[in-house]
Amino acid sequence: MTTQKHEKIRVISATVNGDRFAVSEWDTNVQIWDIENGLVSKLSTDIVSGMTNAISISEDGKQFVIAGYDNKTITLFDIDSGKMIWQRKDIRRPSKAIILNNYSDLVYIDTESQGSFLLDRKSGETIEKLRGVEFIRENPYSTVDQ
Repeated sequence: MTTQKHEKIRVISATVNGDRFAVSEWDTNVQIWDIENGLVSKLSTDIVSGMTNAISISEDGKQFVIAGYDNKTITLFDIDSGKMIWQRKDIRRPSKAIILNNYSDLVYIDTESQGSFLLDRKSGETIEKLRGVEFIRENPYSTVDQ
C-alpha cells in the first residue's frame, strides 16, 4: 500500500479487526483506507508540519481521534461526513490518543507533562484525570485493546 502522490506518513492506526486504517500524513491530511475497497476518504485537519504524533481509529471505522503534540490539539472526526465532532486545545503535549474499544464512550489521552485523561467520546469533556503509571496499571482501563 502506498499513499497517493507519495506523501510522507507520520502515524498509522488500524481497527481491531484490521479491515480499515487511518494514515496521518506529514502535512494536514489523514487518509482512511479500507482493505478491500482502497481509499475511503482523505480529510484535512488543522494539525500541520508533522506535528501529529497520535491517531486512533474506532473499532467500527467510523471515527478517528488525532492529537498534535506541538499545537496542543486533540480532535475527534466523523469519517463518513468528514466533519469535526469536537476539539480540545487545552491539553498540553498529547503523546497518545486512543479510542477505547471496550469502553465505547471514552478516549484515552496521555501527555508528556499533564498526566493522562479519559475524555467523553461524544463531547470531548474530561471524565477523569489520571496521574502516575502506578494508577494507570491498577485501574480497569489498563487492559483495553488499542
